[in-house]
Amino acid sequence: MDIAAVDAAVTKAKAQGARRSPRKCRAYAALAQFRRSVEQGRDLEAQWHRRVDGLRAADPQLADKLRQTLAGELPKGWDAAPALPRFTPGDGEMATRDAGQKTIVAFAHNQLTREGVASRVVSMPCWDLFQAQPQSHKDVLPLGVKARVSVEAGSPLGWERYVGLEGAIIGLNRFGASAPGEIVMRELGFTPEHIVKVARSILAGNRPG
Repeated sequence: MDIAAVDAAVTKAKAQGARRSPRKCRAYAALAQFRRSVEQGRDLEAQWHRRVDGLRAADPQLADKLRQTLAGELPKGWDAAPALPRFTPGDGEMATRDAGQKTIVAFAHNQLTREGVASRVVSMPCWDLFQAQPQSHKDVLPLGVKARVSVEAGSPLGWERYVGLEGAIIGLNRFGASAPGEIVMRELGFTPEHIVKVARSILAGNRPG
C-alpha cells in the first residue's frame, strides 16, 4: 500500500472513527506518518550522499578524513615509529607532554630550547592506548627524567601517574569562566609563558605546591 492509499484509508477511518474506534483511526494515522518518515529519510540520505560525493570531488583528502571520523578510525600510520617521539635519559633534562594543547606546548618547547634546556614534547591523547603499547613505546617517558609537565585543558585528575612526585600538572580544576577563548586560556594558565615558568621552577628544584 503506498502513501496515497494509506492517506485515503486514514480519511475513511476518521469518518468512521467517530462512530467506531478512535484507536483504529490513530493507528492508521501513525502508520501513515511512519511511511512518510521513511520516504523523507530516503530523500535526506540521498542528499547526504550527493554532498559527500561533491566533497570527494572537490577535496579527496578532507572527504577521507570525514569518512575516518564517522567510522571512528584512527588515521593511517598513527602508530608508525617516526610519529612517536623517542626520548632516552641521556637526551635531555626535561620532558613535556600534552593531550590536545600541541601548539601551545610546541611554543613552550621552543622557548626552553632557546634557553638551553633539552626538552622534548610527547603527545599522549589517550591514556588507554598508551598503556596498551609495548614497553619500547612507553620508554618515551624515561624513568631518568623527573622534571615533567603535563598540559591539558581539562581535569588534572590522573596525570600524576605520568608526571610523578617531582613533576607538575597544568590543568583545569574549575568551571564558570566566560570570555573570548584567547583570554580564557591566558587567565587559566594555558600559555607558552606559563608552561615555561612552571618548567623553570621544576628545573630549579622547586616542587609543585
